[in-house]
Amino acid sequence: MTQTGSGRCSRRPTRAEINLDAVSHNMNVLRAAIGPHVQVMAVVKANGYGHGAAPIARACLEAGATWLGVGAVDEGLELREAGINAPILVIGPTAFAEYADALRHDLTLAAGSLEMAEGLAATARALDTVAEVHVKVDTGLRRYGLASHDAVEAVTEMAALSGLRITGIYTHLAAAEAQDKRLARAQLAVFDEILASLARRGISVGLRHAANSAAALDLPEAHLDLVRPGLALYGYAPAGFGAESRGLVPALTLRTRLMRVAGVPEGAGIGYNHTFYTTRPTLVGTVPVGYADGLPRTLSNRGAMLVGGRRCPIVGSICMDQTMLDVSGVPGVAEGDPVVVIGRQGDEFIGADEIGALTDSNAYEALCRIGPRVPRDYTCAGRDGTVPFAADDEEVPDATRLASST
Repeated sequence: MTQTGSGRCSRRPTRAEINLDAVSHNMNVLRAAIGPHVQVMAVVKANGYGHGAAPIARACLEAGATWLGVGAVDEGLELREAGINAPILVIGPTAFAEYADALRHDLTLAAGSLEMAEGLAATARALDTVAEVHVKVDTGLRRYGLASHDAVEAVTEMAALSGLRITGIYTHLAAAEAQDKRLARAQLAVFDEILASLARRGISVGLRHAANSAAALDLPEAHLDLVRPGLALYGYAPAGFGAESRGLVPALTLRTRLMRVAGVPEGAGIGYNHTFYTTRPTLVGTVPVGYADGLPRTLSNRGAMLVGGRRCPIVGSICMDQTMLDVSGVPGVAEGDPVVVIGRQGDEFIGADEIGALTDSNAYEALCRIGPRVPRDYTCAGRDGTVPFAADDEEVPDATRLASST
């Protein structure tokens, strides 16, 4: 089945195919890295890194995740509306106006200050309930959380608040993907000392967690009680790692089709402001995908797409809804031919990490920015343990598609 931002079924040729078997496979890779006694919080914020939060969440839970991580209360509410009842942590800051909705829908919030904890406790008492929180400690990222030098006293005061229960404590590593692990280990040392001080005071903090994808894969001392993988679930390894060597499989293929193929002469300008001029007679193919779909405009005259198993350069400026390609090198190229924007076609592969590198960004952004008007098709055909991929021009049988809530 297909999921779109509007909830309508779409026949648009530009669409993202998400292989949920690949997600399950990646969960298994992570579980093998962390062992049987460490829990997994699958991070599905930003619409599951552009893959669709609810289907990804279900696949991860079926594969053994016990928690889900989101970036905002609204994301947690969407999962609840989709019928997902697993524990959900809102990892980022939360506004006071959101506390009541979060509590009514059994979301766990990240307490990053004593003031937030006090406000949340007061809201919980007014609703005649108890707010469960994971305390966020800032050990060096300088983004959100209790300052490390104040953390022990602040957590001590939080633990005494009526209407509040601490069920976890965590930090976020600033450079776990770096080959040099000194910064990550220094942060862990600060976090460990805070945990030890709280233990000496007899304060129960519940689940301890610090590891993102990079630390889950390559920093065993950060595993603690729970790890929080994000990017690795979707088949990409953080900087400094080889995804294939880790056994990760990209879950998303962004496909479209050629809507026009036309010959243009040597010296012809292409696209807005003619940022590209042909140096020979050229076949130009037009595809219905542009920056409104999340294709970075900075790929203009830099990136490529796959047609007929060959890399075809992007020529001219990427438009809001369309992009032009030089398809001269594709034998027999014709209107309607399949095109891969992200993913594999034949022996060629264009990954989200490649797009990120070409645009001075990363795989995270390349995936997250895929827009809501791009339909998502969910396939799940490999219950025998294989990770299947449809052929480039093959329609996936309806029996292999999974319905998803919108």
